[in-house]
Amino acid sequence: MLVFMMPLYPRETLKAIELARNTGMKIALVADAGFTDHEGIADYLLTPRVDSRLVFDSHAAASALVSVLLDSMCTNMNGAAQKRLDAIDRSSKRRKVFAN
Repeated sequence: MLVFMMPLYPRETLKAIELARNTGMKIALVADAGFTDHEGIADYLLTPRVDSRLVFDSHAAASALVSVLLDSMCTNMNGAAQKRLDAIDRSSKRRKVFAN
């Protein structure tokens, strides 16, 4: 499971991680560099570089990281990702989920 947990670390997020771990999932956690107590919570800790000159620096860094991770995951799915995205698009159009 890929988890994003930024400052303030919501208890609900920690509970979701615990539930996922209990089902046997491995946890990759994206958190700010200040979160160092990941032992027992996550198998992998990814800390995007934060630059304090930006107001929303931690969110911008995490957004860039998620784009790279998703691209890498989709690339390794050998075309299956595009098929899934197309199926979701057809389903949402059929159910009229979006206004357009």
